Amino acid sequence: MAKAARLLDEVKPGAGVDRTLIRELLKLTPTERAHLAIAAARSVARLKTSARPL
Repeated sequence: MAKAARLLDEVKPGAGVDRTLIRELLKLTPTERAHLAIAAARSVARLKTSARPL
């Protein structure tokens, strides 16, 4: 158990995280990000209405 705790302590937060998408989104203007968010929300809404109920 102590060995597992030691291994967990050695893991650095954020290590191995691909930040490419985050960087690309931050290059957009706030207006562009808002338009992108609206388009994504509309896509989710269409998906929800077209999905079969469980």
